[in-house]
Amino acid sequence: MHFNASLLSPLCAVSITISILAMFLKKIHIFEKKETLVLTFLKSKRIMKIVVEIIATKKEVKR
Repeated sequence: MHFNASLLSPLCAVSITISILAMFLKKIHIFEKKETLVLTFLKSKRIMKIVVEIIATKKEVKR
């Protein structure tokens, strides 16, 4: 499988940004209720899923 370099760099930037955001959100919510932490984790997973779907559709369009 051949990856386009221009597509790969934004993908890396997005994944790094999401992981930093997720870590930051989790650290904030540790001091709150555990339920809030779980909700934050689920939200970050949902955001990652949406980003992956967007990238997948962009790849389909380019073909």
